[in-house]
Amino acid sequence: MRKHILSMIRSKRFTLRPWWHVYLKYFSEVGHVTKRFNLWDSRLTQLFQGRRRRRLAKTIPALSAAQNHLLQELNSNGFCRTTLETLGIDHAVLSYLKQLSKPYENMTFDQVKASNPGKAKYYWTKMNRDWKADQVIYDTLAKNKFLLDLLSKYFEEIPYFNSFEYMYSPPFPAGRPFEGSQNWHRDNNQRKFIKIFFSPFPLTRKEGPPQILPARLSTDKYYTGYPRYMTDEELFATGINPDDQLFLTGEPGTIYLVDTARCLHCGSRSSAGRHQAIVTFNSTDRYASRSSIKREYARLAEPVNQAMMEMYEKSL
Repeated sequence: MRKHILSMIRSKRFTLRPWWHVYLKYFSEVGHVTKRFNLWDSRLTQLFQGRRRRRLAKTIPALSAAQNHLLQELNSNGFCRTTLETLGIDHAVLSYLKQLSKPYENMTFDQVKASNPGKAKYYWTKMNRDWKADQVIYDTLAKNKFLLDLLSKYFEEIPYFNSFEYMYSPPFPAGRPFEGSQNWHRDNNQRKFIKIFFSPFPLTRKEGPPQILPARLSTDKYYTGYPRYMTDEELFATGINPDDQLFLTGEPGTIYLVDTARCLHCGSRSSAGRHQAIVTFNSTDRYASRSSIKREYARLAEPVNQAMMEMYEKSL
């Protein structure tokens, strides 16, 4: 019931009273005051783990010119674009994803919605459902030294591997209002939260790729509806030029790194089927409460995170 009410609030299905908007903005589970409390709570509960990760990050040698270029883009804009080749990742990972896509290629919007009963994000479905079978993803991305060194410098600590999801978004019915994460928002659970987007298929605007704004245009000055989702009309009314948004399009092998805690974004506005892989990393600093952490995700990700830490400790 609580999730349903919050979904209604964030999608703005009714007008908020001023006092309720103040509560949402400052004292709700993603309110500014609550976030500051949870940030300090995360630093206390992760005191020794955080120190260990920061200490290891300081031992990483100077980055290469290619890594520094990507790091500067991340720091300045909140996102950067690169390729599998630059990261040193074999294209076999794309072949694996194509195999996962086969059962979903002709799935309709109604079929996807029916497979997500009661879920707010009913407009996409997860295609990877076997954690062990996804080992190719962990071996090629979550243990990639080029990528992890770059992210360690960005987070200023060895990052946490959070999750891997491979999602299919069917063509969205024309004329139907966008809902949930199809509208503009920032991810409010972490201080820094990197999502890595890529696909084994070409992505054009018709597939509904992620749309983002640079960090400088994603502050509370423009995100006036925080913490709920904002429509195009609401966002552009704050002074954002539609030409400022970036569509994460590209050929297979194109990769985008986006800090979705800093950059306003939306997606799944598809007029053709979209196959999108998302790998996420975060730091020990969190804005979310302890109770909101997905324990199952953390348990499944633990072996990957342990292997990452062992890799860096062996290099000392």
